[in-house]
Amino acid sequence: MPDATFPWTGWEGFLPGHFSRLSASECLIQLQPDPSYTPHCSGCLQACSLIHDVNVRRIRDRDLFEYRTWLEVPVRRLRCPRCGVRREALSWLSVYSRLTERLRQQAECNPPEN
Repeated sequence: MPDATFPWTGWEGFLPGHFSRLSASECLIQLQPDPSYTPHCSGCLQACSLIHDVNVRRIRDRDLFEYRTWLEVPVRRLRCPRCGVRREALSWLSVYSRLTERLRQQAECNPPEN
């Protein structure tokens, strides 16, 4: 799996880093902050490069081929000069969610069959 070419991203502000298999049906992708991207404050949505701290969260994403996909995301809290310490705004991940927006949308569009 480490040599797999990843066909899409969709994680604004992050780049896929290390890939590993957790089991025969699950994989883990460790994301890294994109050095060319400046994070944005979730309060005022302004660019802010002052990092207060970082918490790594494990998030469920859409399946990748036959693998149930998990992401390890270093979610940053920013020291915004306007808003104080706030979480960075991530368009693809809601504030307390453990599911990416595209997985949530896929689940809403494909309800389980009876």
